[in-house]
Amino acid sequence: MASELSKIIESSMDSRLVIRAVNSPSQLQANSRDECWDNGQGDFKSVVSAKSLRILLVDDLETRDATMSACATALKDSGASSVVGIAVARTP
Repeated sequence: MASELSKIIESSMDSRLVIRAVNSPSQLQANSRDECWDNGQGDFKSVVSAKSLRILLVDDLETRDATMSACATALKDSGASSVVGIAVARTP
């Protein structure tokens, strides 16, 4: 999805900016929003400098915002000037 979107908006795409640094349970298995947030915080890290980059995070399914938020935090901590997230679908 992100690759196709990057072509449409004529921008570069790099799926290696953020990696999962901790093998935590799936957010779909969390019983509550609080558990979901606790599971995901600190699980992601930026492996390259995002200094001054404007980043659009693309996710297929947003469950409780925890993963998107954790990725955005890692990118901002790595120097990104802005991070915006979009998801194709969201669970109720």
